[in-house]
Amino acid sequence: LKKYYYAVADLKCVASGFAYNDIQGAMITLENADLWDRYTKSHKDAKPFRNLGFSHFQSVELLLPSSARGRFV
Repeated sequence: LKKYYYAVADLKCVASGFAYNDIQGAMITLENADLWDRYTKSHKDAKPFRNLGFSHFQSVELLLPSSARGRFV
């Protein structure tokens, strides 16, 4: 679950050109299928989320520690 959480977090945060949501995934159509294929060559864990959301995202987010690090965190 952890690797899928980080793959989806990247899809949500990175300016990847995809409109991701937890129900429909990255919503890949024929128009952006080539972009998705190129993206998943370097982000292999994102492949399952082409048109399928990750319903456990918020639950896993609660279990994982914050990625913030530093002196004032």
